[in-house]
Amino acid sequence: MNRVWIHQEKRRYYRVHLQPDLFGAWTITRCWGSLDSQQGQVRTELVASQGKGQQILAGINKRRANHGYRLTHSPV
Repeated sequence: MNRVWIHQEKRRYYRVHLQPDLFGAWTITRCWGSLDSQQGQVRTELVASQGKGQQILAGINKRRANHGYRLTHSPV
């Protein structure tokens, strides 16, 4: 499950990918940075289950919307 949020005015993006790893554990990978440069950061964390990962995604969606980001389906 891949989600991408973009803030056009600030020219920023935030991408989250929820997926199982090779051992069956679920991970969330978060990437964020500038739309105008190659600079950004990445953080990966383990989550207890796919359901817990979807709860985290819902929280991220709410925070991104509160900060003026728009959910998009196009890749950055």
